[in-house]
Formats: sequence, structure tokens, C-alpha cells
Amino acid sequence: MSMTRLIVRHYKYLNDPRLREILKKPESLLFIFDGLDEYKHKLDFTQEWLCSNPEEDYFPVHSLVTSLVRRTLLKGCTVLITTRPTALEALDMERVDRFAEILGFFPEQRLMYFKKFFGDADQGSEAFQYVEENDILYTMCFNPSYCWIICSVLKSHFMTPEEERGAAPRTVTELFVMFLHNILTNHKREAKDQREILVKLGKMAYYGVANKILVFYDKFEISTFGLQPVLSYPFL
Repeated sequence: MSMTRLIVRHYKYLNDPRLREILKKPESLLFIFDGLDEYKHKLDFTQEWLCSNPEEDYFPVHSLVTSLVRRTLLKGCTVLITTRPTALEALDMERVDRFAEILGFFPEQRLMYFKKFFGDADQGSEAFQYVEENDILYTMCFNPSYCWIICSVLKSHFMTPEEERGAAPRTVTELFVMFLHNILTNHKREAKDQREILVKLGKMAYYGVANKILVFYDKFEISTFGLQPVLSYPFL
């Protein structure tokens, strides 16, 4: 596949004449590849078969990415790649001009996030106080994604009248079960047996952990666990 065809496939409004004009000024281009650790193909920076022409066909996507990073394709463009630390070994760090590490939320930022998420400073503070008393949940809050999940679950809990509340989550398992329960309840009303779905999700998650799979891309992978009617794909 050529670079131009790949771009037009995802951005159909960039027709050929317009795209060609854009690609004539590579120094003004920024390519963002988000989630290298979730990419199922390996980037090989030692390969000699690289692309130099954006209209040249017969190159797989991972070769196009490698060509951009090695500056044989659209020389002068900027390439930004995000990844978890586990996939850094897949990059040729000698070809990286600069890198930055996102450290996550500092303690005072966590409280600020809770207050903004809840939209009510008192309820946000109450939920945050609960999290502070739980070392596991509090530690997870340094990660913005986990902080969002925790807030999503606790908002549903703390905004329920006290006499109607169940127990708040205290473990990671309880947290994610409640999170998935909320998703299935609010976004998949046709799902009848939620317990069965959660068990199937658990089996798929175990398979992913055991085989180092972060994202399930294929219909076959999802249908193997009997989740095709419930989940779209790719599923993280």
C-alpha cells in the first residue's frame, strides 16, 4: 500500500490533487502514531527495503512507519510515537531526536481531577477521601486513564442516595467488575445475562495476559470467546 492511498482511505476529503500539494512540504507535516505497544506488527529498523516515494505501492504499513522514522520517506516531516515503556525496545532510540515521559498526576492534581469530574467539590472530596484510605486505588490514580475509571465507578456510587448504596469497591477486581457492569447496563441494554458476559470477558482477559495480547483486533478472536454479539472490535 502507498502512503497516499493509506491517508486517503482514512481521510477521504484529501483527494489526490490536494494531498499531493500537502506532501510537497514534508517539513510542515506531523504524523502521530498513538499506541506502539498495541500495534500487532513489529517495526524493523534494520530492514533495507524502505519506501522513498509516498505514491509507491507494495509497502506494508509497518514499513511505511519505519521509512518515516528513518527519513527515507517525506524527509523533513515530524513523527510522534506514543507507547508504554514495555514497547520501547521496538524503537531504534538512536533515531529518536527527543523523548518525554508522562509521569501522571501528582497528589494535588488527583484531588483536583476528582472535584472537576464530579462537578461537585464536596462529593469529589468525599470520593477522594475514600480512595486515599485505599492504597491500591490511590496508587492507581496517578494514571489519568485509571483515575477516569475510578471516578466513573465512584461517581455512580456516591451520587446514589446513601440508603440505596451498595458497598464501594475496595479491590481492583471489584472496581473493574463495577465498571464493566455500568457499561453493560448503560450501553448494552439488550445484553440479558451480564454474569455470563463478565465470565467470558474474564476468560478473554486471562488469555490476553497469558499471551501478551493487549488488543483483540479480529472478529475470530472475539467470537472464540462468544462475545461477538456484545462487543465491537478492536477491543482493548
